[in-house]
Amino acid sequence: MSTPSSSKRKAPELSAAAAAEPSATSRSVTPPFKPGFKRPVPPLSKTPPNPAGLSETAKSDLFNPLNLTVETSLHDDDEVVDEPPTPANVRSMRKTELHAAVCAGDLAEAERLLEGGHPVEPQEEHGFTPLHNAAALPEKVTSRQRMLGLLLRVSADPTRADNDGHTALHWAAATGNANAIPPLLAAGARPAQRSAAGETALHRAARLGRVECIKLLAAGGGGGGGGGGGGGGGGEGPACVSGRECVLWPNLAHASPLDVAGKIGGRVHQPNRMAARRAMLETQPSCRTLLLHHPDCQLHLTGDSHQEAPQRIKAILEAIGRGGGSSGGSSGGSSHRGANGGANSVASFELSELCDFEQATTAQLTAVHDAAYVSMVAAAASSMAANPPPSPVPLTPMVQQARGAAPGALKDPLTSDTRLSPGSYAAARRAAGAVLRAIEEVLSCRARNAICVVRPPGHHAGVRGLTPGSVSCGFCVFNSAMVGDGSEEIVRRLSASLPPSALFFASIHLYDPGDTAFTPFYPGSGAADAMPQNIINVPLPPMWRSGKLAPPKPGRGRGGLVSPRQCGCGRAEWREAFAQRVLPALRAFAPELLLLSSGFDGGCGDIGNSKLDAKECYHQGLDLTPADFAWATTQLLGVAAVCCPGKVVSILEGGYGGYVLNKEAKSGLGISRSNLAENVAAHLSALCGVDCHAD
Repeated sequence: MSTPSSSKRKAPELSAAAAAEPSATSRSVTPPFKPGFKRPVPPLSKTPPNPAGLSETAKSDLFNPLNLTVETSLHDDDEVVDEPPTPANVRSMRKTELHAAVCAGDLAEAERLLEGGHPVEPQEEHGFTPLHNAAALPEKVTSRQRMLGLLLRVSADPTRADNDGHTALHWAAATGNANAIPPLLAAGARPAQRSAAGETALHRAARLGRVECIKLLAAGGGGGGGGGGGGGGGGEGPACVSGRECVLWPNLAHASPLDVAGKIGGRVHQPNRMAARRAMLETQPSCRTLLLHHPDCQLHLTGDSHQEAPQRIKAILEAIGRGGGSSGGSSGGSSHRGANGGANSVASFELSELCDFEQATTAQLTAVHDAAYVSMVAAAASSMAANPPPSPVPLTPMVQQARGAAPGALKDPLTSDTRLSPGSYAAARRAAGAVLRAIEEVLSCRARNAICVVRPPGHHAGVRGLTPGSVSCGFCVFNSAMVGDGSEEIVRRLSASLPPSALFFASIHLYDPGDTAFTPFYPGSGAADAMPQNIINVPLPPMWRSGKLAPPKPGRGRGGLVSPRQCGCGRAEWREAFAQRVLPALRAFAPELLLLSSGFDGGCGDIGNSKLDAKECYHQGLDLTPADFAWATTQLLGVAAVCCPGKVVSILEGGYGGYVLNKEAKSGLGISRSNLAENVAAHLSALCGVDCHAD
């Protein structure tokens, strides 16, 4: 899917709690059941959290009374739970008179007891204090706000936790008591205080879809005072955090409230999830994924039948509900558009959209590219603008000639697949500028992560354009990812002047050196690691190397009129290699920023992984589906959640679409971009955390 590269200044400390089970003091409460009350599904076993932190995190947090406060729509049937157990109604053998008065909503009795010297914070066997009782009182108790105010006036501690680490703020959030949140925060409740299972009040509200509570907690503030936590509570958390920090605050499995929204006990309640995510992201837009694209990227013209064409961007933006790719202008700044696409559309509240950013400067380009190469591309664009050519100009022979290659060694212009047009220089600079701006937005905490839907691609571009030993520039002009922070050649060059711990490069790709049946598969590099430079290469043999080649079918096998055909199963091997080679090495490196050169040409049916054999029959090298791209994205986000609080920037690289029969085309073939668009949409959905394609 991608070539992850990352950088860091210093390795952050690894959290020993990443896979911790709930505290030994955590206890479940077994309340009495009314006649007709259906006992809930038993809690799941105490297994360690998913390392990625993006699923099943509810398992460790179900060993408390809150496991029964699930919306009835989460049950297998529609039986209504009249009174789910909370501190306000759970039966207790060690309740004090003040507990009883608060649970009954008897304000006068509570005042009498407190005036008579009754302790303010007695704890019964579950660890509940009267303040917990008051925070969880149902709306029908008209005195609940005055009761809460009374307890806070006599210095009840809002940071004191019950046996499961839940504070009054946790219980107000879980029961939907939004009116209790402002006074609790004003009294010193800590929004980042975690339960024994590592969850904040916002985690609890997000799981249960308590929208009004979510808005208040996500707005930030509070935590200005109060004492230390008590009971069996988890971490106290800092005294005061911003609303953005609350939304992204990790639990023990490194899952934020955004991640766990609507998730209870391994099940997802989609209406609650959507409502909770909307509330958080509309309250804190800086927690959204940032989408960057620009009309200048469509100025790079390669020819109507070329696979790397402007239609790629248009198809992707239409699929995700963001128009046709040429709208948006260069002066729109940041906008939040409504989704208008089909099943692949991403909800408008999930994304911020940026269509106005600067081009990369010459100084930024020459930080990774040879100055002579940058000048050559600029001069070629200027010359073409003055005297427009009838068709795009081949780039590869131009680069070879500039590097002193003999005339007979130049690539034939007719077979050169990388081309320049008058707008190519501006498009390539704008693409690199998108990456620079995306990194700035993510590192400045103005976006959670970002994706740059730009072209031309850049992952094959070396220091001088054409990498040593290569026969093509691979559709690439400037290496946008490396300008932002790539290609292996550039990483090797930069590593020479940087400490070994500064950069890490990994690439998972098809590799086939060729034989009598097949010519070498481009680019033919990346067969070996370079451990001193933190370079990991994961070469995969293509599917045409596995099993017996299927004979061509009539009308589909010769003369090029064929879509790539499967000869084996590549998905399983690709996932296995990704999980065993890329992820452990990346996790060990512990990046502070993760850049994804996201190639989608491994998608099933994509032109980019197909190959002609000696008999001019097409064969397929990989068969990745949208679910595979979503899975890989989720795995990378899991590493980023642990190492660099989710700081990920993805850059569109390869992926072109598949051949389809087209009677109007001279070759009889056209290109459908639908599979490319679906794969990118799955990647974007996973980047946002929507989970719609994970399997």
